[in-house]
Amino acid sequence: MTAPLQTTAPRRSPVAPARRVAATVFAAQGAAMAAVSTTVPAVKELLALSSQLMTVLVVGVALSAGAGSFAGLGVIRRLGLVAAMRTAVVATAAALLLIGWAPGRTAVAVSYGLFGMALGCIDVSANTRAAAVERHARMNVFNYTGVLAGGAVSGTLGSTGHFGLAYAIPAALVLTLVATARLFDKQVPAADRA
Repeated sequence: MTAPLQTTAPRRSPVAPARRVAATVFAAQGAAMAAVSTTVPAVKELLALSSQLMTVLVVGVALSAGAGSFAGLGVIRRLGLVAAMRTAVVATAAALLLIGWAPGRTAVAVSYGLFGMALGCIDVSANTRAAAVERHARMNVFNYTGVLAGGAVSGTLGSTGHFGLAYAIPAALVLTLVATARLFDKQVPAADRA
């Protein structure tokens, strides 16, 4: 006599929530960067900025993103990964909205600086979590590259409409991370928590 077959539900990966949040973070990051990159000519025209000043602002985004990465590491060490991510996504969303509705040169310059800093913090937070997921789940962190590119496509599509609203789509995507950032710490072994 044979034993009856037992069926069990498929086992879910213990890192699935952290993996989904990391993918969402990469998508939001791509969408935000695409929204800013594709609207540079519109910002330049709207605020009557010179080509040189616009170049300085764009380079400033890159430099402030580097500074934001270092600052993000400090926030992660001091407050934890979830707090760093939540702070960064709120700052990114605020910067996107400020860029979209900046009344003048000073406001847009500050907004671009804030955007770079916040994006740098998002980058270090996302990569920290993705590396922990990779170690635990034995998956390649470069799987997230496709999600990052998808976010960029979303941001580009969002920036084809009204100038101010071009930033609302990526800002909304980034803000969804505030609610899901707590999943960054779920189901990842304590040794991997930064």
